[in-house]
Amino acid sequence: MRKGLSRRTFLGGSALAGAGLLLAACGQAQMAGEAPASEEMAEEPKAEEKTEAMEPAVVNYLHVDLAQNEIWQNSWGSIFDTFAEKHPDLNLTVTGTSFGELPAKAGAAQAGGIAFDAVYGYFAWLGPFIDSEIITNLDPFLAADSDVSPDDFYDATTERYQGKIYGFAWFSNGKEIWFNKNLFTEAGLKNPAEREADGEWTYEALLEDAKVLTKMDGDEIVQGGVRLYAGYTSYLCMYVWAYGADFWDEGCTAPTFTTDAFREAVQFHVDVALKHKVMGGSYTEGTQAMFNTGSFNVRTFEAQITPNNLFEIGMAPMPNGPAGRPVALANNAMYLGGSGVNPDGGWEFLKHTFSADVVDAVAAMGGGRYVANKNVTPATTTDYEDVNVYLMQAANSRITPTIFKQAEFNAGWRETWDEMVAGTLTVPEGLERTQGQLENWLAEGGCIQ
Repeated sequence: MRKGLSRRTFLGGSALAGAGLLLAACGQAQMAGEAPASEEMAEEPKAEEKTEAMEPAVVNYLHVDLAQNEIWQNSWGSIFDTFAEKHPDLNLTVTGTSFGELPAKAGAAQAGGIAFDAVYGYFAWLGPFIDSEIITNLDPFLAADSDVSPDDFYDATTERYQGKIYGFAWFSNGKEIWFNKNLFTEAGLKNPAEREADGEWTYEALLEDAKVLTKMDGDEIVQGGVRLYAGYTSYLCMYVWAYGADFWDEGCTAPTFTTDAFREAVQFHVDVALKHKVMGGSYTEGTQAMFNTGSFNVRTFEAQITPNNLFEIGMAPMPNGPAGRPVALANNAMYLGGSGVNPDGGWEFLKHTFSADVVDAVAAMGGGRYVANKNVTPATTTDYEDVNVYLMQAANSRITPTIFKQAEFNAGWRETWDEMVAGTLTVPEGLERTQGQLENWLAEGGCIQ
């Protein structure tokens, strides 16, 4: 058994072990009372009372437990172990459930009076968790803690609502351009990293190279030039930022999808797919020249490309647009329970998950390249990764804009995008439709970030 960690609940899969948690919470060590007026009058505590007073305080944590994922299990086991070593006074009790079930489990626990001191987070859950008081804001803990300051963190790794900080990313991913060096060499082209070094790496350069590198067999793309993801809002924001556009006005009172800059950015990406027909192939099979994805895919590259010596992997930052290249970070955060019995212990666990002590364990899971704390050095696991790209992009990162109706927004935009790239809806028509939808969704719930 790990020191300071209840493995029963960690390895228990999706079971909430509600009764066990309630008992654990009730069994938390109590603070000693005020000293008696006279030491001579104080009775010597009994042996069992001494033992109880020294028992570690319980920290209840609701966790996503990917039971069949060995890397996840091993990495989190390391994170829990190092926490126990740092805090022998705290007993971390972990309740595991699946990613899809966690929001419902958190809500059921809240309704049943089960208190969690720390809760695994995800940006799409932030609004409902705040509404239900499942989590609480971190500003008082930051203000009282001499070890960390809000200035230590990249804004894009924080989850905020109405100016308050609710979470910090334990795992964060930006988006890079990963490329097949062999295909660029064979075509006699500068690759994206070389273009970057020469100050030539732009969206126009990306499209120019993609057109050269795309190969067709009739109407079928047998070698794709690039894969971009403008149909997903988490990527779309980054593409439109590069053109000087944004999702909302400054006060997040209205959407701005019908501005000229927004239209230009979306038209470029629709043309990449519909007009130029350069999107296709599979990067991991060697039939795609450039792949816009996050470093979490390094694990896939190491499983499918490297063992077969399929091609030499290259990495470059996002291209420059007319307004630069702000990068969107996708975060998995940690939250502090809204009704936890041991909030101070929960805060210590949160701090641990974004500390230098866990960066190697997080890197093994595909994270660790973008760190929440600016004072923590990013980690890499391969020779082809460039830590300077990660640092540059972290410095250029922005908070990904989200709304309370984010699920509806994601689905609505994906449907509109599919129609635009199919040619059944023009870009102006698609943006007008989304503008109207967002006006309603904002009125119903407003923005989160």
